[in-house]
Amino acid sequence: MLLGALSGIAAAICIVLVPHREGMVAACPPEWAVAVSPGLLISLLLSAAAMPRLTFAACLPAMLGAIIGAVGALFSEHPVYGLVWTLWAALFFFGQQRAWFRAQAKSA
Repeated sequence: MLLGALSGIAAAICIVLVPHREGMVAACPPEWAVAVSPGLLISLLLSAAAMPRLTFAACLPAMLGAIIGAVGALFSEHPVYGLVWTLWAALFFFGQQRAWFRAQAKSA
């Protein structure tokens, strides 16, 4: 679970910093971030089935980071990231819920 929490914190930090970095928007435009979303959803569902505790521990800080990043992106030069990070927060929430229910089913 510690590994999951650390990876979630790292994802949250990256999400919060992307809209505020100067060259990052050219390297990772919002369209690419949206295009990654289906892959993110599939990987969250697969990891929730295989490793529910690790996925839950990773999704919680990543979801909070995505929410903070969405609010912060509204005040940056590129507010479109706010919509992308809101979508990602919903995906992390969905992955977290799937992992929680999977962990509860395994323990019962």
